Amino acid sequence: MKKLSILADENIPNLNSLCADWADIKTALGRNICASDLEAVDILLVRSVTKVNAKLLANSSVKFVGSATIGIDHIDTDYLAAQGIGFAHAPGSNANGVVDYVMSIILDHYDNTALQNRTVGVFGHGNVGGRLARCLNHFSIPHVVYDPLITPSTKKTVGCHFVETLDEIMSCEIISLHVPLTKDGEHPSYHLFNSQRLSQLVDNALLINSSRGPVVNNPDLKNLLNNRCDLNVALDVWEGEPAIDTELYSLCKLGTPHIAGYSLDGKHRGSSTIVSAAMQHFNLNQTPDTDGFNTIKLEDLNSLDDYRNALSTIYSAVDESALFKKQLLSSPNTAEIFDRYRKNYPARREINYDG
Repeated sequence: MKKLSILADENIPNLNSLCADWADIKTALGRNICASDLEAVDILLVRSVTKVNAKLLANSSVKFVGSATIGIDHIDTDYLAAQGIGFAHAPGSNANGVVDYVMSIILDHYDNTALQNRTVGVFGHGNVGGRLARCLNHFSIPHVVYDPLITPSTKKTVGCHFVETLDEIMSCEIISLHVPLTKDGEHPSYHLFNSQRLSQLVDNALLINSSRGPVVNNPDLKNLLNNRCDLNVALDVWEGEPAIDTELYSLCKLGTPHIAGYSLDGKHRGSSTIVSAAMQHFNLNQTPDTDGFNTIKLEDLNSLDDYRNALSTIYSAVDESALFKKQLLSSPNTAEIFDRYRKNYPARREINYDG
């Protein structure tokens, strides 16, 4: 049987192990993949930096697209469906890593006593927000959840304290955003956090965005931070990535280059998910993927101190931010530094927050 042809973002790991028996694999820098690269390619595997649309695929032989990501705002799924091109992504694959990122920031900012007197507002109860809420609940950290897309019947089964309006989230001292980027529908998230919304942040609030950059209007946030030095903002995602606004970056408490979910476990999980879907699309025999990873489970951590100790051995968002800042200040080409940091990201494990 002739092997299929795969073109993949070079930052998608473990593909040789998963595909070498049945496919020839070529890799490229995801941000540079263009139409001319897709001649005689059967399968395109990407991450969030590659825009997949008619311009890219119109004259290609691609029959399946896989994105090793949670979000799909970079994929024209309507075009794929109309052309009969198979598609899969990896929702939830890096969710545990993102929770590690968010909790590392929160625990660095507050000691245990202070944290018990603050309320965390979780905006979005999907794969990431749901796990974050589970972690907060496990350690009895006060929190509320807002997600207009969750049905009343589902809310009853989840066991979280849901609020009915975004205004109620804005009264929290800590706010963490976990929503997809959407411009249409009843609840679009694009620039939802604009000047009007951001002005509702309470004194000394901590705002964390690890979802998508344009959920927060970056120019509006920059204007606010220039006038309110009490606010603490941590951004992992930015408008205009990879060429981020350095003035906004300098005003943030923490800034990282879209790596919140970059755990080794999450990357391998994402690869396995889309490869499995590709094999199914082409009716290939599948072998269960066993990565052999052993992770610390939330349920095995009995106290907040236990959790602090466990997380500190795995990840520190503060250290990450300091390292990125050092590299960012070494060159005027922020886009190059942003992408290089992601490309050369070291192996990092995660805590398992699955229920």
